[in-house]
Amino acid sequence: MGVKKAQISKIENSFTNARFETILKVFRALNTKVKFTVETN
Repeated sequence: MGVKKAQISKIENSFTNARFETILKVFRALNTKVKFTVETN
């Protein structure tokens, strides 16, 4: 997947903030789509 197990564990347990690139790698490995929405007031 290109992401270390320790890094995934930290993300799952909220010990770190994941980089966008890392999040995309995880979703690609899981063969899923990701959609982000940005809203302003």
